[in-house]
Amino acid sequence: MRRLLHGFLGAWSLLTRVPLPGGVASEPPPAGAAAFLPLVGVLFGLCAWAIYLGVRALLPEAPSRALVLAIWYLLSGGLHLDGFADTVDGWGGGRTREEALQVMRDPHVGAMGAAAVALLLIVKLAALGAIPSGAVGPVLVAVGACGRWAPVYAAWRYRPAREEGLGKAALEGTGAGEFVAATAVAALASGFFGGLRGVVGAAAGMVAAVLLALAIARWLGGHTGDTYGFLVEVTETVVLLAAATAGGPL
Repeated sequence: MRRLLHGFLGAWSLLTRVPLPGGVASEPPPAGAAAFLPLVGVLFGLCAWAIYLGVRALLPEAPSRALVLAIWYLLSGGLHLDGFADTVDGWGGGRTREEALQVMRDPHVGAMGAAAVALLLIVKLAALGAIPSGAVGPVLVAVGACGRWAPVYAAWRYRPAREEGLGKAALEGTGAGEFVAATAVAALASGFFGGLRGVVGAAAGMVAAVLLALAIARWLGGHTGDTYGFLVEVTETVVLLAAATAGGPL
């Protein structure tokens, strides 16, 4: 039980800036923490769901959803968004693997990365706006779970692209057990909370994550912390888009 708690705290400290009682897990996160990443995503979704229900009583529908999206990024400190921007900059500014990795190391966001972040947020907000109000909260649970499943898959399937960095330290050694546990949590949570929209969104998001993880591994020879963040953001977006187009009751 102590080992499971330590793994959960490690996953929580990696993905969020919100402290938990009892202190923060050691850095880097302990072995097995990867299995808990989708569970942390579920908690993200449940928190966003509760916030959405609260602000809907005070604000119109559109600003309520925009506020929930803003709080979503406050919870994570923009960690994945930063990785998304760096990966786009690396793709746009590096003609070789080495050049791309060097660009991604630069802490400054380039023009392509900034533009990509703006477009990503617009698409996310538009997709969230197309989901019926009764389905927003349940779909957010699927978004959180599947988004954080994506880096677990990439870490299990592919080697690190660098010999150092947060991505290698955080998810190095992710094995089949962690991957299976993460997949079970993401799939079950998406179906249990999200119903048809959650299942459709999860399926689309996971397929997109698998294809993107393969493309990135061929491009860079592996994955980094930045590409893990890129996978989280794109997977979340695909889940939202697919859920928005899915019909039927929840």
